[in-house]
Amino acid sequence: MDASGTAFHARRIKSILNKIDETLTENGNIAGNTAMGAMLKIGSEMSKWFYLNDDEYLTDEQKQAHINGSVHIHKVNCGFTQ
Repeated sequence: MDASGTAFHARRIKSILNKIDETLTENGNIAGNTAMGAMLKIGSEMSKWFYLNDDEYLTDEQKQAHINGSVHIHKVNCGFTQ
């Protein structure tokens, strides 16, 4: 990965961390304001970004429908199989 790619991911992670606060509980067992909560949130958000930006898994129409809220792809961060 080149420097621009590294900088992009660093900005993405910083953006995710800025959204984490004491009340964030995506997983009812892990508080968002802990190290584990932050790691899980970063992993989840980066996976969502990957699957919604990679052309191998979803068509442009499917991605746009999910982004616009026309459909909801449950657990988009968990990946897809071919």
